[in-house]
Formats: sequence, C-alpha cells, structure tokens
Amino acid sequence: MVVWPAEASLTADARDGLRRFRDTSAFAELEESNERWRIVAWPWTREAPMTVQLENDAHEAVDFVVDEDGLWRMSQDPRVVRERTILELQEDADAFVFGIPPENVEH
Repeated sequence: MVVWPAEASLTADARDGLRRFRDTSAFAELEESNERWRIVAWPWTREAPMTVQLENDAHEAVDFVVDEDGLWRMSQDPRVVRERTILELQEDADAFVFGIPPENVEH
C-alpha cells in the first residue's frame, strides 16, 4: 500500500510528477504489497530528472528517478537508521546535543 501526501499541499508540478509515477508498474507493485510505503519526497518541477522517494515502516527507502527519455529507474536509498532511546530523544529535546550541559541552555 502506498500512502499519498495530501493533494491540497502539493503544487501543480508535484501533482503532475506524482501522477506520472502513479502510472508506472513500480507504483502498482508497491500498491499491491503488504508493506506500507509512504511517499516522503516528490518532484517540485516538471524538469528531468524527477525523483520520488518512498519509505516503509522499517525506514527502508527506495528512490524512483525519471530521466529525460521518460524512463523510470529504481534504486535503494543507502540511508542508515539509528534507533534512539527515550533518554536520547529527551536529551535532544532538552538541547543536550554536542555536549552542551543543560545548565548552559537558555529556556
């Protein structure tokens, strides 16, 4: 299943790029899969190359890029995901990043 971004928040160029992606067999394959894929990046112009990036619940990402000839190519995104603990998330929220002690952070 593919989770689509809110159409109202897309520009006309973005809607057109995603419409073109929706017409591909790659989209149909992802739509039919048991995994949930979210579109996390989409084209903002009609100029090639245009990229659509999708991410699943395991944070694995795939990129689809259309070239000047209208050919779509798929590649795995090489990102590495590091799960963080609740304490690490709280430290980030408290700005205890880069070794700044909490007493030196303005609130």
